[in-house]
Amino acid sequence: EMRQFGREGALFCAGDLVAQLYGRIVIWLVAGSFGPEVTGAYVYIRNVVIAAIQGVGFVLRVEFPAVAREVRSGTAGLRSSFSLQRWSIFCSLLAVVAIVALAVGLQALKIGQAQALPARLAAFSLLVPASVLDAVLGQVVIALGALRTYALVVCCTVLITLCLMFVFIPKFSLEAILVIEATMYATLIAQLALVCHLQWQRSAER
Repeated sequence: EMRQFGREGALFCAGDLVAQLYGRIVIWLVAGSFGPEVTGAYVYIRNVVIAAIQGVGFVLRVEFPAVAREVRSGTAGLRSSFSLQRWSIFCSLLAVVAIVALAVGLQALKIGQAQALPARLAAFSLLVPASVLDAVLGQVVIALGALRTYALVVCCTVLITLCLMFVFIPKFSLEAILVIEATMYATLIAQLALVCHLQWQRSAER
């Protein structure tokens, strides 16, 4: 049992480690391609978005026990899983409103206009609900006990995303990051939803 616990912990940490390395590599790539001003704008945007995602993460952790109970009861489905984590989704939408308000404030104060910081910040705010929807389904997959599949999906998707970043960031600047990360989250959401469906289908056949 302890060995299984350690293995599951290692799998969970592997997914988290890949995500952490991803963020640092993207910053390094931006710095190498565009210099300090664009890098500073990106780091500011990233810090605001990550802070919002981490804030919603507290709500996600509060909602996880209810998700785990629902999964154990055998009555879980995608609709009920989203319903049980509705406050996380709602908070992610509030975060978008807050970030857009911050962007409007920056625009009014004429801060960061040379790097189109207000407009870029508002656009990147959409990654908050995308990330949270990914995390919502991730919690369901973890509750279903498919940690190995979860880690594999996250690691492979992030590695493919990094390859795309190396190709497109030097050509299209920060807008490439927004489009590629939005695509990454959409892909993760689709894959995790499929994993949930297959797990429930397998359970129903037993």
